[in-house]
Amino acid sequence: MKTTKRVFGVYAAWDYARETEDLNKQSDKGWHLMKGGLFSNTFKKNDSLRYRYQLDYNTNIEDMGRYIETFREQGWEYVNSTWNGWHYFRKLYDPSLPAAEYEIYNDSESLREMQGRWKRAAIGLLVVLSINAIMQAVLLFRHFRLPNLLLLIALVFEGIVIAKGAHDMRTEKRADGHKRGINLMPLFLGILAVILGLAVVLLFME
Repeated sequence: MKTTKRVFGVYAAWDYARETEDLNKQSDKGWHLMKGGLFSNTFKKNDSLRYRYQLDYNTNIEDMGRYIETFREQGWEYVNSTWNGWHYFRKLYDPSLPAAEYEIYNDSESLREMQGRWKRAAIGLLVVLSINAIMQAVLLFRHFRLPNLLLLIALVFEGIVIAKGAHDMRTEKRADGHKRGINLMPLFLGILAVILGLAVVLLFME
């Protein structure tokens, strides 16, 4: 019987509550996170344990040891971190305890602080996308080329999705993990890949 498995999935930063929910469901089935990643999570089988998971976004940690210790003092076990600033934590699950016991952000100030960190990262990315979009628009104005038009569409599309995500992350329905709709991130990446793929093909055909 297989004791480890890898589950592939794509989660937007503003849908972090969806990922924690999926991790909790895996744990309820006896699969517990060994390593969280950007596009896949690795699990190990153990039917004797149940965990509840949470993610923290922080790209400005001066003392990683102290950072992990702060969560450990609150009962959270550190799992791993991703290169882009997401940190995975878990706590043994006791169904007799209230749901608030398994929330890292149990006060609005802490939640706003985490959302603010991601919002600043999103704004930085939007600035880079905007500069690139302006450059593509200038090239199109000087000389129309279909690949440049497709690249411009891709940049604008990506900017709209990130801007909407940053806005959604501030709302309670996103932050507390409730009332979430369908995960559109795979569809977004698929459309983006098609647009960029067409642009690359056309570039090579010229």
